[in-house]
Amino acid sequence: MKKGEIMNKYYIEILVEKWNHAGTKARSDTALFLEQSGVTNLVFDREVTRLERFLFNKINIKQKLNKAKPGDLVIVSHRIFFGKTYSDYLLKVINEKKLKSVLLIHDVESLRQKYNKEEIEQEIKQINMYDIVISHNEKMTEWLSTNGVTAKTVNLELFDYFNLSPLKEFFEKDKGVIFAGNLEKSTFLNKINKFQNEILLYGPSPSKEYSSNIKYFGSFAPSELPELFNGSYGLIWDGDSTEECTGLSGNYLKYNNPHKTSLYLSCGLPVIIWKEAALAPFIESNNLGLCINSLEEMDQRLSNITQEEYKTMKINAIKMATKVRSGFFIKKAIKEAEYISMGEF
Repeated sequence: MKKGEIMNKYYIEILVEKWNHAGTKARSDTALFLEQSGVTNLVFDREVTRLERFLFNKINIKQKLNKAKPGDLVIVSHRIFFGKTYSDYLLKVINEKKLKSVLLIHDVESLRQKYNKEEIEQEIKQINMYDIVISHNEKMTEWLSTNGVTAKTVNLELFDYFNLSPLKEFFEKDKGVIFAGNLEKSTFLNKINKFQNEILLYGPSPSKEYSSNIKYFGSFAPSELPELFNGSYGLIWDGDSTEECTGLSGNYLKYNNPHKTSLYLSCGLPVIIWKEAALAPFIESNNLGLCINSLEEMDQRLSNITQEEYKTMKINAIKMATKVRSGFFIKKAIKEAEYISMGEF
């Protein structure tokens, strides 16, 4: 790229089904916020037939990147939905055209699932094919580096969340604790039977029976949830235990940025999060809620919070809401990636 020449930026966007979960919401929000910052979205439809993919997608990739010039930036989500064949071909085109590539990590399957050494090495190899990686946070970046990622890395810090619902600026600290997510895998909820604080549930596949202090409100699309929330905190917890976050999903909390954190904060809700979670230092340093060792201590911790302390956390959460609603974190990360690609960071 010549000095003074404007860098064009492209984002590979895959159209996917709209389900009542955060996966598609995170991707669509990313596309929206990147478009706002001047990134061109290159849209591919996942719902084409296998024959259509075979006949057209490789040609489609070349056509969509036809105007890209050497030094331009191409942003790709990990993992791209078209699979290895097409992601490899996409990288081939990127390299042939001398473009800079950025891998935006939504999930690391090696961390989320129980992968063996060979499978981990395969995913790391795929990640290293990109010039720059946008990781969730320092903990994930450390794991990637330890396991062989050599690409330059930017920390996202927090997922953004597009949310147009009015912020509910009430400062009552005893309106209950909201939990939104896949309730089928949130089996710790079945072991709650003595908590004083109400837990307000939203999500698919609830248990047939919960303790009396748990109230279920139904399953809704992520874009609808902010209008329905009417609690004082949002809970980030996973696994089958109330004493700590356990299992694969619990372990993943040590490395990832749960999208529900962004959902809660976009609503101006302080959060309650496991102290071992990767996002706990971010919550603590920004005074956005409570970091707890176990759910067993939640009642006592909440009862010890004064009205003034809650008001401060609530104000901080409202300030953070304006950031995640505007795409602050992804826009900042892409700007850092842009500087790195030009050798200025």
